[in-house]
Amino acid sequence: DDDFSQPLQLLAKQISFIDPLTKQEMVFNSQLELTL
Repeated sequence: DDDFSQPLQLLAKQISFIDPLTKQEMVFNSQLELTL
């Protein structure tokens, strides 16, 4: 049986990519913390 009482927690601390329209690098940072 599948146990979904403790779901996986996933958090990106930083994500960056090149904007296809402007060709500029976009960088986003997260200050969130996961509670385990």
